[in-house]
Amino acid sequence: MKFWTRRGAIAWLLWPASLVFRVLVLGRRVLYGMRWLKSAHPGIPVIVVGNLTVGGSGKTPLVIWIAEFLKTRGVNNMPDMSIGGPGFCFLVVRWNGKAYVKNRFEYEGKRCSLPR
Repeated sequence: MKFWTRRGAIAWLLWPASLVFRVLVLGRRVLYGMRWLKSAHPGIPVIVVGNLTVGGSGKTPLVIWIAEFLKTRGVNNMPDMSIGGPGFCFLVVRWNGKAYVKNRFEYEGKRCSLPR
């Protein structure tokens, strides 16, 4: 996974795009802060485990630990876990009582399929 942390030619070529992305994210945060963009609560408890690190930071083991912990507290219905994010057709895995297993692919809440 060192590919993501190296500062090679590709990183330097993408650096200007990262500045544009940073400005867009800041603008979005400002719009939410001013309440021009509205957020909505899904109506159920939500646990978000994630960060900007791709692989190797322990997100999946943490989710499995949370599932096992909640099971000891009497919560048997584990939620689906999305692997990916908005704007992509991403994998959704489902807890089968022992582990998370591949269930489906979704894009913006609707089923999708990856190109073959």
